[in-house]
Parts: sequence; structure tokens; C-alpha cells
Amino acid sequence: MLVGGFFSAFSELETLCNDSGIQLFQALGPEDLGQFLAGSQVALITGGMVMPETLAVGTPAVVFPQVENLIPETRWFSDRNAIIDLGFDGGFELKNVLSAVESLVSDPEAALAQSRRGRALVDGLGANRCAETVLATIGVGAK
Repeated sequence: MLVGGFFSAFSELETLCNDSGIQLFQALGPEDLGQFLAGSQVALITGGMVMPETLAVGTPAVVFPQVENLIPETRWFSDRNAIIDLGFDGGFELKNVLSAVESLVSDPEAALAQSRRGRALVDGLGANRCAETVLATIGVGAK
């Protein structure tokens, strides 16, 4: 299990994970995060910045957005079958979470199709394109 650097209940979650035999990581750097996602069969995430990173890597994902402004973004990707959207409250219903994760784990073809759609939508190079545009706008860069 992986949580972000600002996850406030790390010690409590760490105890629960240790009791369940689950490895817990926090605030992985970009290379380690990419490796972690690439080696994961399915990602269960709450949206945020890890969602496009997950899509770019191609890890099939089940998402329950936990910030209100992430709901439309999550729905957009779900409407394109690039993720499974559990909705804002869906991550708190264990049977819904298990069902969604199981649907990807038990159907490798569906997981692969979702992976391909995610990578087609998010190539991971958006920051580079933004930087190039800003630099071109201010007259810096290749001529």
C-alpha cells in the first residue's frame, strides 16, 4: 500500500498494515512511484495527482475521489473506460471496492483494455509540453 506524503494517519495505518501483512510505503519519489505502479496488478486510488500517473504507466485503476473537485475528472476518465469510478463514497463500501478490484484481477483482458485506454489518454508528457509552451511564449528555447 502506498500513501502520499501528506497522509496524516500514517502510524495508525502502518499498524493495521503490519497486522495484516501488508507493506506500506509513503511519499515515493517519481522513479520509485513509477516502478511501484508498473509492478502493481491494480491500483486503488483516491484520485489526485496519482491518477494521471497511474493512467500514464498503464496500471488498471479503481478510483474513489476524496476531494470534491476531483469528481468530474474521475467521471471523465471513467466515461472513457480508462478507470473504474466508485464515486465519492464508494471507497467506504468494502464490497464495492472488492468487487471492482476483483473485476480487473479476474479479467486480464478487461484490465489490459483499461490500461491501453489510460495510456492513450495520458502519455505522461504534459508537463514537458506545458514547459515548452511557456518557454516559447517568453521567447526562450530552440529556434
